[in-house]
Amino acid sequence: MTTFFADLDNTLIYSHRREIGNDKLPVEWLHDREQSYMTRKSHDFFMNVRQLSVVPLTSRTMEQYGRLAGIADSFGWEYALICNGGILLKNGEICREWLDETYRMTSDSAAEFERACKLISAENDAVHLTEKIMVYASFDEPQRVESILKENLDSKLVSVFSDHRKVYCVPKKINKGIAVQRFREMGLADGITIAAGDGEQDVPMLENVDIPIVPDALYEKITNSGKRLADNSQVFSDGISDILKEIS
Repeated sequence: MTTFFADLDNTLIYSHRREIGNDKLPVEWLHDREQSYMTRKSHDFFMNVRQLSVVPLTSRTMEQYGRLAGIADSFGWEYALICNGGILLKNGEICREWLDETYRMTSDSAAEFERACKLISAENDAVHLTEKIMVYASFDEPQRVESILKENLDSKLVSVFSDHRKVYCVPKKINKGIAVQRFREMGLADGITIAAGDGEQDVPMLENVDIPIVPDALYEKITNSGKRLADNSQVFSDGISDILKEIS
């Protein structure tokens, strides 16, 4: 069975603010409003694909991922790695063994992570803290706040990154590449491993699989010799679907 690690936002699903054409299906709702979509082509591919174990690997929190429970159930996604890989879900439930190991791995960065929480709170008191392993907040000027954090925090202990309006901080040992390695070590990924992602925080994941699928913007940054470039004429998720169909 081939395992496919998939970033979600702007890789498989797209915000209502993003134009992806009219042939799309809503997959996420917030306060009864349509929040995110998949293209019909991608939706149909993942609904019908066989011999491919899809593992979402996302910065989304438990609550945010929970809003996608409908497609996770429909597509048969048994596992998900959330909070940048710090938490493993099985059928929507937290795997305590995984989380306990996350705490052990990140104990040396606890003090620096607490400093990060205070720095973010100084810029925006509406801070979201998840299981003491990921903190984020939304900003009108995310690049400015990201720069402040990077200038004042020890990059050997914590990682800072932004995604559109949100700025995140996680312990250094919580990244998507390490999550892939841990998932393998638990015996949960057999055969060929594939991954797709669109952002800088996805690079460790893309470097740690057999076949990374990337958009043009990331292609030169990936050293993995197995990398595949998605068709730029399509929405990224549709290009991913074509490559997965070809491989499978």
